[in-house]
This record gives sequence, structure tokens and C-alpha cells, in this order.
Amino acid sequence: RIQSYATEADRLVAMNKAQVLVDEGQIEHAKAVLVEAMLDDPTWDGYTTALTQVLKTERGNKVDADLLEKELEECQLSLEAFDLYLYFVEQRLKDVAASSSS
Repeated sequence: RIQSYATEADRLVAMNKAQVLVDEGQIEHAKAVLVEAMLDDPTWDGYTTALTQVLKTERGNKVDADLLEKELEECQLSLEAFDLYLYFVEQRLKDVAASSSS
């Protein structure tokens, strides 16, 4: 039970940290915080949702977009979030391989 509180606290800390970074205009750092949190806690989809929102903020809102364009944008943002996740996984694997070979 205590572990579940610790997990929830970690989630809140990561989400709040990312939001502060976005508010400060540090979008790249916010994305990195969320992806790292995703790697540490892959079963919780709240990080993916937050990352998608950060990506949407980075792109800016299209007021005149039609319904189809908005629907496609959601798919594009999900793919972009997944692409970032894969990039960070690859970097982590490279770091592990480099440290184990030295």
C-alpha cells in the first residue's frame, strides 16, 4: 500500500515538473522529463497524455482546423510521442552498451 502512494507521488512530481518547464518555455526539457517518467513507469498512460499535450502546445492550436484535420492531428501527436519514447529507449540502450563495453 505504501508503494502505491510512492508511485502516485512520483507521478505527481514528474507531471508538475513537466508543467513548470512548459510554463517556463522549456518544452524540450519537459518532453525529456515525461519520456524518462514513461520509461520508469510504462504502465501508466498519464505521461503519454501529458506528452501529447506538450507536443500540442509546442505546435500551437489551429483554430480554423476542420474536424478531420483535428482527428488526424491527434493521431500525429500520438505517433510523435511514441517516436520520442523509442528515441529515448534507443539512447538508453546505447548508453548501457557503451558502459558495459568499457
